[in-house]
Order: sequence, then C-alpha cells, then structure tokens
Amino acid sequence: MELLLLLAMTGAGVVAAPATFSSLTLVGERWDNGVWGPLDAEGHSDPATRTLKRGDPGAQLITSPQQSPDLLRLSATTVLCTANDTVFASTDAGRSWEVLPYGSVGRGAQLGSGYIPSPAWLRQNESSTMQPLWMSVQPVDAYVKGCYPRGGNCSAATSVTADPAKQYFDWGLSKSGELPQALRKVGRRSPNVWHGLPAGVTEFCTSCGSGTQLADGSFIYLVVVQFGSDQLTAPCCNNSVVAFTSTDGLDWKYSSTAGPYDERRLWQEGPNECDVVLLKDKKTL
Repeated sequence: MELLLLLAMTGAGVVAAPATFSSLTLVGERWDNGVWGPLDAEGHSDPATRTLKRGDPGAQLITSPQQSPDLLRLSATTVLCTANDTVFASTDAGRSWEVLPYGSVGRGAQLGSGYIPSPAWLRQNESSTMQPLWMSVQPVDAYVKGCYPRGGNCSAATSVTADPAKQYFDWGLSKSGELPQALRKVGRRSPNVWHGLPAGVTEFCTSCGSGTQLADGSFIYLVVVQFGSDQLTAPCCNNSVVAFTSTDGLDWKYSSTAGPYDERRLWQEGPNECDVVLLKDKKTL
C-alpha cells in the first residue's frame, strides 16, 4: 500500500491534500486459528466442511479473530502487541514476549485496538506517573448502533460519535522505568467524532485498520467500513477502506476511499484489515 501525500501551503498553515492510494497489495493472512473451508461457485460455505486447516487443498479463510494486532513501540526495547483483548509485551526489542496479566491493566478491561501516537495535548495534560505514548481512538466496537447482529434497528450513518462515557486505554511507560503501563480513561476532553463520509455506513471498524502521525503533527487513519445497507442483506462484510485525517486525534474528517469494494465480486469480504506507517522521507505512507 503506497500513498504519496502532497502538502500545500495556505494562509492557515500546512494542509494535507486528500489521501489517494496507488495500489492495495495482499501480503498474506496473519491468522492460523481462523475457520477454514471450501467455497462453492456462489461463494457460500457448508458448515459441515469447515474443518480444513490453512494450506489444505481448497481451504479458504471463512472467519478469523475479530481484531488486527497493533504493534506499539514504547521505547528502543519495550514493545506491545495488542489484539483480541490480549496484550503481549517485549522488553528486549521483540526477541521474546509474554502476556501482560490483566491485573496490570484492571479487571474487566476491554483493551480493544486502534491507536495513534499520543497528541501533544494528551502528553502535556497527563499528570499521572505514566508517560502516555499511544492513545486509543476506537469509537465503537465495529458496527454502527443497531447494525449487528442482523435484525436490529440498523440505519446507515455518515458520522460516528463515541459515547461520552466510553472507557479508553492509553499506553505508555512508567516514569520510573521501562515497564509498560495502561492508563484507563473515561471519555475525552471532547467526543471522538468521525464525520464527512460520502455515504452511509453500517460497519465502522477502526480496530481493522491503523493510523500514524504525519510530519506536521497531524494524523491519518485507515478505517474499514461497509457502505449502504449491505449488512441487512448480505451474509457478511462487503468492506471498503477509507482514510480519515485529524489534527488532534479527536475530530476526524473523511479524506478519501483508499480501497473500494468491487460490486462485481460475490459477497466475500473486500479490502479490509490493513496497516499504515510513515516512511523516513516523511511523505510516503
């Protein structure tokens, strides 16, 4: 996945042009523990045949764990990998890993996924013993309210706003050493809002995508969405990848559709789980 981001000078400062992507490339499945089976000519699977393993003849991935993993670098030696409400930690630059006990983050924690480097306002205003380095931006679990499971009161939305009382977990280092630390937050200084979508969506999955900080301090984030009412009529997940931009990590504005769903396909998933980083030239994503 490659993006050339052009910056234009205006009277108000540096403004990022809409994000455009030249290509999307399949780089392989991350999960070995999904459900595998053959698909018929119409793209459907028989539950009785979902016993194949990855690599078996005719095996295709039917379902996989809910979240893509996030790799969070806290220091030169301390790294976290979060996914599916589990956190693995390494303190030797990724050479060995161990699961962080839930006691270190609080019982009943919904650790979620979807992080950006901490904005300046969070680092400046945090008075705890933690150095906040990564901020959660996950507004909803995955679906617009009422759209999952099917049969609910589903209405496609062009804007998604987090619950003001939503619980977030931000990550950083204890100021006394190299130990990773989670900081529980209820709400933000203003609601986390994602707006400006060109059409209504029924799925809005930040945990299926990823974000990064640009050279000017602003942010870009890829979100997996499902446009229209497909969730009401299709078995699952006719997804597209859209790009949002933000200056503070709270107010997110739609920038472009990076990977649209091809309507000529059958109902299987379109572009979805993805990642994004800023290269050393500070302009290529």
